[in-house]
Amino acid sequence: MRELVLAALTAGLLSLMAVAIATAHDEDHSAGQWPTTCVDLNDIVEEHLGRLGNVGIYQRTFGDQAEAACRNDHRNDVIAVFGWAIATDAGQAESADLELDWPTSCVELNDIVEEYLGRTGNVGIYQNTFGDQAEAACQNDHRNDVRSVFGWAIGTTGAAPPPTPAPAALPAGTPVPAGSPARFAFGSNRDGDHEIYVMNADGTGVVQLTHNTALDAAPAWSPDGRRIAFRSNRDGNPEIYVMNADGTGVVQLTHNAALDAAPAWSPDGRRIAFTSDRDGDFEIFVMNADGTDVVQLTQNTALDAAPAWSPDGRRIAFRSNRDGNPEIYVMNANGTGVARLTSHGGTHISRPAWSPDGRRIAFASNRDGDPNIFVMNANGTGSARLTSHTADDWVPAWSPDGLRVAFTSDRDGNPEIYVVNTDGSGVARLTSHDATHISRPAWSPGGASNDSDATVATD
Repeated sequence: MRELVLAALTAGLLSLMAVAIATAHDEDHSAGQWPTTCVDLNDIVEEHLGRLGNVGIYQRTFGDQAEAACRNDHRNDVIAVFGWAIATDAGQAESADLELDWPTSCVELNDIVEEYLGRTGNVGIYQNTFGDQAEAACQNDHRNDVRSVFGWAIGTTGAAPPPTPAPAALPAGTPVPAGSPARFAFGSNRDGDHEIYVMNADGTGVVQLTHNTALDAAPAWSPDGRRIAFRSNRDGNPEIYVMNADGTGVVQLTHNAALDAAPAWSPDGRRIAFTSDRDGDFEIFVMNADGTDVVQLTQNTALDAAPAWSPDGRRIAFRSNRDGNPEIYVMNANGTGVARLTSHGGTHISRPAWSPDGRRIAFASNRDGDPNIFVMNANGTGSARLTSHTADDWVPAWSPDGLRVAFTSDRDGNPEIYVVNTDGSGVARLTSHDATHISRPAWSPGGASNDSDATVATD
């Protein structure tokens, strides 16, 4: 019965958090689409756990009284776990005497569900954004959702307690806190040939992941943080490979005499977009995450390259010179609906990078003479320059919380990784090495790699 208790509670949590997360991603889910009865919640989790012999146990055992029996079993569990939502005092929660061995705070519950739903870009979003006020912010967001879903356990009368005001996002210029779990993965030739590395957000703790005399570069994290796709010519020509986040288990995904490069995972982790000249000129292709079912998305004699998925997986931004000079374009994930986003007249533009909320795109351009980092709305409007330097600032990547942009620059004499707040303030140098090449930084989703830390990859 204890397993059923936790199953029902977990199911309810998944449901209510899915509602909140869907809302945050502007998806149209009505409350009626999500189970709100004890029996329905219990059945969903039972099935998810693979306990098919138990699915429907309440209906089979108690018949018309199934809902009452389920509620009787789980009422105190709900009160104990979600006391923050229903204004119970500590004594009432403790009276349940449940000896729960799973997280009971809103923030911890949110992280678990975020990971389960595969939205790893949001794992730890409350901690990353609100710091010490994370719990208050999380509780404020989900208090009424809990009361709605678990009304059978806490009674439906009475208004919900007044919400705790949610704290504002971190102000621009706030430094990365000491001990922050965020890290970077990047490509560098600091040891004589191109390899892939990871490091902490402050530039410490550098670890080499690949050890091959070939050129290993362009790392890209899978949405669950467990794997890294990258480009390598270890078989004689550039191909797409994948490895575990600790550098083990390298597998070659593409096998083509052409140049395959710039891998980019879809948000659901099922597909990888990449650039290839296998049809005679550079186009955007997509394949399953195991390398099967390769599909060509673009069909143009120009150079189409550097794909980047939107956070909702519906669109792919890319770079192309199909209109005469390099610009950023966007298309639907199936290759239709190509639209041009920029019109700057420069001679070079970098791989686009979506903000975590999908509302903005960062890119580098030499439209004003020197390559600098720019940010624009996802529809191409409202372009603003983020950096202003005579050196080359290049290949930006958003932090998972959307508050910073990492990029490479040779402003100190050789290529290094830097980070800047999204208002252009607080530029900080993260690496310090005499390498002649360092690749594009790209933050990992975090929360699911070997040490559950957020990381950044570069290409």
